[in-house]
Amino acid sequence: MAALLLASSLISILLLDSKLTIEELPAEVRTSIDQQAPGASIEKIRWEHPGDSPRYIIEYSLHGVQWHIELAEDGTVLLRERR
Repeated sequence: MAALLLASSLISILLLDSKLTIEELPAEVRTSIDQQAPGASIEKIRWEHPGDSPRYIIEYSLHGVQWHIELAEDGTVLLRERR
């Protein structure tokens, strides 16, 4: 039983910070990225699930400026900031 709990915990930890490609994102998230950052160079995409708030975290460059955006699964912008 303890081994099962440990394995389950490790899987949860790995899923908390999963790296993704643009093709793996839900259509709503891809659409939001296209609207928020048309022509951007995507540098990193992660998926996090803190509590009940799953989110996609995208780091990108646009016109030489670094950006960080967090999107809900439905594409809603939760945070957008310049880096």
